[in-house]
Amino acid sequence: MAGTSATLAGRVTVPAGDPVLTALANAALGIAGADTTGVLLLDEAGETARMGAWAGDWTVHSANLTVRRGRGLAGRILETRRPWKVDDYACDRSIKAEEFMPVLVEEHTVAGLGAPLLVDDVLVGVVMAWSKRRGAFDVEATRALVNLADLAALAIVRGRAADAVRRDLAEADRRAAELADRTAVHARGEQLRGELVPLLLAGRGLAELLGTVCAHTGGDAVLFDSRLDELGACGAVGPVRDRVVAHVRRSRSESDTTLPPAPGFPRWTLLRSVDADGVRLARLALCLPRVPDAGDRVTATEAVAACAIHLTRERAVLDARSRVHADFVGQLLDGLVDEAVAVVRARQLDCPLPARLRVVAIPVRLAGDDGGLVDEEARRLDQLVDVAERLARGAGAGVLAGRRGATVALVVDSAVGSADGAADEAADAAADDVADDAADDSEAVRALAEHVVRGLRRHAPGAVGRAGVSACVEWSADLRGAYRQAEQALAAEAPGGGPVVLFDDLGLLRFLLAPCDRADQQRFVRTVLGAVLDYDREHHTDLVATLGTYLDEGGSLTRTATSLYVHPKTVRYRLRRVEELAHRDLSGQRDRFDAQLAIAVLRALELDAGDGPA
Repeated sequence: MAGTSATLAGRVTVPAGDPVLTALANAALGIAGADTTGVLLLDEAGETARMGAWAGDWTVHSANLTVRRGRGLAGRILETRRPWKVDDYACDRSIKAEEFMPVLVEEHTVAGLGAPLLVDDVLVGVVMAWSKRRGAFDVEATRALVNLADLAALAIVRGRAADAVRRDLAEADRRAAELADRTAVHARGEQLRGELVPLLLAGRGLAELLGTVCAHTGGDAVLFDSRLDELGACGAVGPVRDRVVAHVRRSRSESDTTLPPAPGFPRWTLLRSVDADGVRLARLALCLPRVPDAGDRVTATEAVAACAIHLTRERAVLDARSRVHADFVGQLLDGLVDEAVAVVRARQLDCPLPARLRVVAIPVRLAGDDGGLVDEEARRLDQLVDVAERLARGAGAGVLAGRRGATVALVVDSAVGSADGAADEAADAAADDVADDAADDSEAVRALAEHVVRGLRRHAPGAVGRAGVSACVEWSADLRGAYRQAEQALAAEAPGGGPVVLFDDLGLLRFLLAPCDRADQQRFVRTVLGAVLDYDREHHTDLVATLGTYLDEGGSLTRTATSLYVHPKTVRYRLRRVEELAHRDLSGQRDRFDAQLAIAVLRALELDAGDGPA
């Protein structure tokens, strides 16, 4: 027997994990009259036996005894599958016990006896008995140990079979419980789907869809777009958005995740991506008052599917509407539809036709092969058209959007800059009143176009440069002329280096580029001197007359003062006031020329400062 020099307390029984083996070791101790007994069990390979239970004077190594086939007394029994005994280890040469001799001598173990544990010729292990007395085991002891081994082997095999049955039953119970849980989770998902599908078929909104989801989770639900702006919600939006934004900024992760409670936010959050055809449509956040379970995750899956269907359908409707509107705008810009047809189509498309309008042209640098547009670039341009329309409508403008080639085109209602849009729609409005409104809308239209350009630059960095805006024109089904004006404005330098050029900014050049009528001439006068004319009318002053005389006198203060019978300082004061009101610099060649031309138009139309265009 292998052992150690540190022998522990004697004549005690050490309980083993298997009660059958423990009983066998104790029984062997009584039958054989041994000092120490043990039961060694074969491993799966059948080459090594390890101690499974022991009784008597045991040591640390008794509990950890390992015997290889053919080594020592136990190894000989494993090899021969027969009982074997040794009367004196020191004298017996029938076994190979050299490796165990130092321990046997130190523990005073002299004799040994063992029998195989066999069941239907299947070797299970070996039961061993050791004694400190020479020749301790006689024939009767051997017979008793063999009989005990036969009974124990059968008990071991049956015990193992019973253990296997118990394990199988436990595994069956586990699988049954798991199946029951899965069935419950599946039923929960089916129930939610059964409630969401009718809502989708009825075209209900996101609020009702998310409300149904929240009824199943007992928490909140918020749907965010790509910029984490709210698309729909049920429950508190602000705290949920703060939690999601903090996570996205910290992790930069695009994958689905589960967020644990955080300081100031004691709920768990299931964050899921809402995708369709590989395109990110939105993000769904489900906030729960508990740790999410499998049912909650199934609920999140069903909610994501419902949101994806709703958003896809909504996008399809919007895309179809945008394409139809864009085609209509393209026909107007190309002059391919007559007035009556345009009015009917506008009514069918629910597109209000403005009485007066401006055309905004925004070139986009997206060239395909040979300067053409490939499918992907065409789709990107269509997206930019949609973005431009949303930006303009978001700013409060009435607008129709389309494109010509690689240029985004907007037809903008000039009432965007009018203090009272009713003046534009009044059938009996005077021509000079219309001119006044047209002049007043220029800065509002410029601000709107700048807003759209900035938004497009954020959406497509590097693709959008400047915008050109036509003059304010009367509604017509043929907008080719207005579109040409927007393109001509693009060729000019923007005031102050800004991103938008109005056709109105071209000054005299606008009269050379496009034919004009009395209304165009009045608008030009208003653009240059409108504020000065208003000031003269309201304060009964002569600023416009002073300016006209000053220009007639070649810019001489002295001659102007003489002609007007006033002091030169008075002339200087009036001219400074003109510059402040008109935002012009009369020392600059262009501003001075525009002022001179405006005075000339005033005189040609027989208008003066008192009853000029108001």
